[in-house]
Amino acid sequence: MDLKLEVVVLPVSDVDRAKAFYEKAGFRLDVDYVAD
Repeated sequence: MDLKLEVVVLPVSDVDRAKAFYEKAGFRLDVDYVAD
């Protein structure tokens, strides 16, 4: 059986900083939606 983690939802106060952190850690952003 091949298990993998697909989605993690973490609340953050600074979205741009969090995205930069996870990008440097090697995570990939698949989709980014902006609320109107």
